[in-house]
Amino acid sequence: MKKNWIMLIGVTLTTIFIVSSIFLLLIFVPVENQVDIPIAEVISIDAATSTPIFLATWIPTQTPEVLENNEKNDQFQINGYVQISGTDGEGLRIRSGAGRSFSVNFIGLDSELFKIIEGPIESDDYIWWHIEAPYDNSRNGWCVQNYLSQVETP
Repeated sequence: MKKNWIMLIGVTLTTIFIVSSIFLLLIFVPVENQVDIPIAEVISIDAATSTPIFLATWIPTQTPEVLENNEKNDQFQINGYVQISGTDGEGLRIRSGAGRSFSVNFIGLDSELFKIIEGPIESDDYIWWHIEAPYDNSRNGWCVQNYLSQVETP
């Protein structure tokens, strides 16, 4: 019986010694090549619009001349180019059809260039033109003539 007690005390002391040694090593021995992990910071930015904006550069061989916008429909023609103007920074609603009841496809920005692909159609006391971005044919729709200026291309 005495042997069992001596053996039990020996195992207990050995276990305490090993655990203490590991503990002291972890505390007092420096770890080399320790890497600091940076903390990520998330910043929320409020967007002015949920409509994606595509920017493209159109480089004509000559500088385009913006013609005076008059009330005549004959100033615009199919395959002619127009740019949005006069929205005071609010942009122009480009719709899925010729009329105010149609859904808005996207907002065209002032100075943005478009090609006329169809029109004119008179609806809701406005003249409507079907326009398309020359750099992205999926960016198209109907808009009122009031905010378009003809651009003469070379």
